[in-house]
Amino acid sequence: LEFSMGGLSELELKVYQYINGKPKGSEGSSIAKNCEIPVENVAKIINSLSRKGLIEMRSDKDGKLTYNAVTASDRK
Repeated sequence: LEFSMGGLSELELKVYQYINGKPKGSEGSSIAKNCEIPVENVAKIINSLSRKGLIEMRSDKDGKLTYNAVTASDRK
């Protein structure tokens, strides 16, 4: 059962809220663990949120991929 809030599924909303609470970004494995989502589903949710312009992927100085929420200030 999925309800939509502003075009987001319940899982997308959960993942977005989790990432949004991590100012330094979050890795896929910690998103899966903390949101209790199978790792293979995280990629789909990330891609969907990314297409909607809500999160972006960044790589840190060590080349690790992190996901960051796009805030209103990023959209200028």
